[in-house]
Amino acid sequence: MDPVSHWTAAAVWIAGDPTVSWWLKKAVMDLLHRDALDAARDAGALRYLMDARVDEALGRGNGRVLMDRIGGGA
Repeated sequence: MDPVSHWTAAAVWIAGDPTVSWWLKKAVMDLLHRDALDAARDAGALRYLMDARVDEALGRGNGRVLMDRIGGGA
């Protein structure tokens, strides 16, 4: 099976799984219409953002590092 088929199988599985959030299902379906590299960059930025949110909720972390990482630092 080639890599595209693996990706497609995973996307179909996510779309059909009743335990997966509607937000993730929509994001996966939106990927079908996006440039893969742009989407990967956006996913990386989202990961850093969510890591910072978790760190803030747990009373740890450095928001300045986050802003530097995603390009918002001065």
